[in-house]
Amino acid sequence: MDERDKHRDLIGRFLLGAASEEERQQVEARLFAEDEFLAELQDREDALVDDYAHGRLAGEAHAAFERCFLASAEGRARVAFARAAARLRPAPAVRRWAPSWLPAAAAVVFALAAGALGMRSLRVEDARRAERAAATEREQALARQLEEARRPAPPATHPPAIVLRAQGTRAAGETQEVARPSGPLVLTVPLPTGPTLASYQAVLRTVEGALAWEDAGLQPEGATVRTTIPAAALPPGDYILTLSGRRRTGPAAELADFYFRVVP
Repeated sequence: MDERDKHRDLIGRFLLGAASEEERQQVEARLFAEDEFLAELQDREDALVDDYAHGRLAGEAHAAFERCFLASAEGRARVAFARAAARLRPAPAVRRWAPSWLPAAAAVVFALAAGALGMRSLRVEDARRAERAAATEREQALARQLEEARRPAPPATHPPAIVLRAQGTRAAGETQEVARPSGPLVLTVPLPTGPTLASYQAVLRTVEGALAWEDAGLQPEGATVRTTIPAAALPPGDYILTLSGRRRTGPAAELADFYFRVVP
């Protein structure tokens, strides 16, 4: 079977509902893209209707035609028109009488068939418009995504930071006050004078001695260390932050206490 025969066979199987899903999608894509292919399919469809009307279809092709075409009013009208046209053709060497109402009936059938063909053309055009609208919508969505990607990212938000004063006392007026944060609070703790140790530990307690937060393994940043305390650990009240240091070997040693008050 050469390529032309394969092409005609594909169109025939598509019209008779015998094409695979992949073949059906291939044909439908070509219908939207190629006007010549649409005209060829319509010619092949007309030929099938004519073959059925003249009794030239048999077996599975005959059954498939009836399943596909006679299931709709449009298909039945086209078959009726083809049969009427076949009856109107004079047989050679035989004169047959035709009823007077036959031309009028044929005209009605022709009008129905013409209307059905017009409806089919409208459906194809509607499908093309829908496909173009979908393509336009996809392009607009892609343009919106590109615009979003080009927009500068909003500036990063950082938790509030407080620098503790060196070793405050609880005397009136000397306790450092910190507004209660809505999120994590970064405390910058000054290091006491002396050699820099391997790591540091910050232990936060209420003045009553209850443990509120603990952070170990802190690394020095110049003359300070930083610890981040969650807001849930800082209800209003007075606190003592004890800073300890650890050499490479041996236990940690307390270095300094820092007092501060969290206010509402």
